[in-house]
Amino acid sequence: MLKSKKSGFGITLKKYFNVSQFEGISHPSRDIVDVEQYEFGRLKMAFGLAGISGWIQTIRLVVIPYFAGNLEWIDNYLGMVGRGYLWGTDIGWKKSYLYDCLRDHFLSCTDTTTPLEYVAIQFYAEPMRYILTPVGALIMLTILVAYFFIRRPAPFRVNRKLDAIYGWDLGELWISPASEFDFSYKGEWDPLSFRFFTSGPMVVRLKNAKNPNKTRKFKLGGYPHWDRLHGRVLGKATTAFLKTSRTPDIIENAPRRLHLAWWKWAIFPAAKLPEDIDARAEEWLRKYKYL
Repeated sequence: MLKSKKSGFGITLKKYFNVSQFEGISHPSRDIVDVEQYEFGRLKMAFGLAGISGWIQTIRLVVIPYFAGNLEWIDNYLGMVGRGYLWGTDIGWKKSYLYDCLRDHFLSCTDTTTPLEYVAIQFYAEPMRYILTPVGALIMLTILVAYFFIRRPAPFRVNRKLDAIYGWDLGELWISPASEFDFSYKGEWDPLSFRFFTSGPMVVRLKNAKNPNKTRKFKLGGYPHWDRLHGRVLGKATTAFLKTSRTPDIIENAPRRLHLAWWKWAIFPAAKLPEDIDARAEEWLRKYKYL
């Protein structure tokens, strides 16, 4: 039987967080194994860490200065878009319009320049200041909230009864018959999971159901993982399950449903495979004479 080595620390963490024996797989029925998409976990963790850092920086650079009355860069930008003379109240920018513009003709102002024209004049003088600030704010907002909107994609399915592995991605069916199934594995450098060329995902190449000549690589398996050589162990177990009558221990003991770690939570629920995906896969396999 195929087994993976686990450190005592890893086993302790598994028990503490109630994680399944081997991350990223479930065994809903005798002939089916569902495998999680590896890249989702990495993306979720990356945006989670970026979000924590972003909130800390926002509190440090925006919230604390706001309560201290020291948000000059925001006040300056709001003045550039008209606060104090086009809308709202700001004594400093009101004087800037009345004196710098109307009286001193700053930036080619005239005696008849309107508040809206004053905004336009400043924009044409320094357009990048107007563009970079909202773009930067939008990027920062994305970093702060993106984590909550990244939901787990549908898993890929290994179906021993149909002799195929297949999944649903971006509205398309991707599939490979068992006779053509193979996986590749290469340990990767990944500081997010504290792995340094010691583990990585199982990589499979699947065909596009609509255009079998088009293929694509998918990274499958749990992320992060506590198992050394995670992808290779999973790949060998998957191969044995799909191409033989054996059911390796890590598959036999897998839960019936994929575990959702607390840090993978999202506002939207995890995506599911289409209800008719097994029928679609069978239809494709028959069409191309694999069944």
